[in-house]
Amino acid sequence: MSWSFLIVLPRLYRGPIAPGDLDLLLGVFDRNFARTNDFRSSLRAAICAAYLSPRHLFASNVATARRPGTPLSPHELATRLSLFLWSSTPDSELSAAADRGELGESAVLQRQVNRLLDHPYASELSANFAFQWLHLYNMGLNAPDQDLYNYDESLQRAMVQESLRFFHEVLRTDGSIRLFID
Repeated sequence: MSWSFLIVLPRLYRGPIAPGDLDLLLGVFDRNFARTNDFRSSLRAAICAAYLSPRHLFASNVATARRPGTPLSPHELATRLSLFLWSSTPDSELSAAADRGELGESAVLQRQVNRLLDHPYASELSANFAFQWLHLYNMGLNAPDQDLYNYDESLQRAMVQESLRFFHEVLRTDGSIRLFID
């Protein structure tokens, strides 16, 4: 199997690779190679199996039964933080903190959350949440009368952007919910 695939696999699975995971993928590769004698198609089959694995498709570790109140593993916490704040997988810095087991320390966790919020990717959280909460996708459905108001598409886009930026700023600065009411 290709070394580059083995290097990407921890990122694809958002955490360390268990021996059983690797055995499964090697088995897919071996069975396909025995049938076709084609390295590339066998590697492709193993990659497809990795992408279709529950470890990739689901954010939680589906291999372990989780009882309510059971703490998350460092990699599960990193994945949930990253999916919530960035709508993406953990970056190398967050993954490294999870690898070292540091995310259980409140100071490290707070630092990582602040770092994630300060990153441009955090605008995805603002956009996703604000669009749903404020129904921004409905903007323009009932446009004002053009004869009475100077309303056009650029004003409509500006209204949506202003709402998104305000929401993100309140989130980024840990502002009070009252700011939305004021």
